Amino acid sequence: MKTNYFKRFIAKWGIVRQQTSFEKIPLAQILAFEQALCLASTFRLKTRRYRRRREKDLSRLMPLAFSRAAHNSSCMTTAEEKNAPTITSRVANVISIGFGSGATGAAPGTFGTLGAALTWCALQINLLSSSVLTHVELLVVVVVVGTIAVAASLRQLSEQDPGWIVIDEWAGMCVALVGANPSSITQVLFAFVVFRAFDISKLGPVRTAERLPGAYGVMLDDLVAGALAWVVVQAATPMARGYGLSWGGPGLW
Repeated sequence: MKTNYFKRFIAKWGIVRQQTSFEKIPLAQILAFEQALCLASTFRLKTRRYRRRREKDLSRLMPLAFSRAAHNSSCMTTAEEKNAPTITSRVANVISIGFGSGATGAAPGTFGTLGAALTWCALQINLLSSSVLTHVELLVVVVVVGTIAVAASLRQLSEQDPGWIVIDEWAGMCVALVGANPSSITQVLFAFVVFRAFDISKLGPVRTAERLPGAYGVMLDDLVAGALAWVVVQAATPMARGYGLSWGGPGLW
């Protein structure tokens, strides 16, 4: 199937180059032809014939392609220059994607939340004194920095809430883990499951918060889901201790 496709593509190119002057051939079509010929060689089509055609055509086409690309870049409009990636926008994207935890393709929200939980535990155990105060301080930092980063990322996109933005899941997970014991796998895992349940189901107030425009809507719905998860986790803590589960930590009970 692929072999027949490349044969038809190259035959079509032969007609195009006979009927059209090189200056009128679009740059995208030139680059597509180059890619098709490379792949055609991979599929062992008439290699010698296409190699000769490739060398002959590219000797004339590629200088044209480079000069046209240079011309296009020199004619960049003011709007394009304004939307061109900058160091600030790249840093904002790194933060918005949860430092890579949202770049999984499948289920970015779940993996982003998992990355947030692991990072939270590592910080509380190794760097911070695990107390309710440090939990709240970390939450404030994530919310403020995350909101600024999401706002910067959304200015570059046409989507309102793309899936790869997971810093909002980080903020919501930080809310759910306020007062939790970072050394208790059971409690952290319980908070993770409850938060994801509220975040995915979008119950009442979560759905309402999501309707807010821009970065506020992106962040606030997860914060509300995190607050609901926090209520469940704190309510379950006394019962867990009653059943002998070592949740411990600086909880509110």
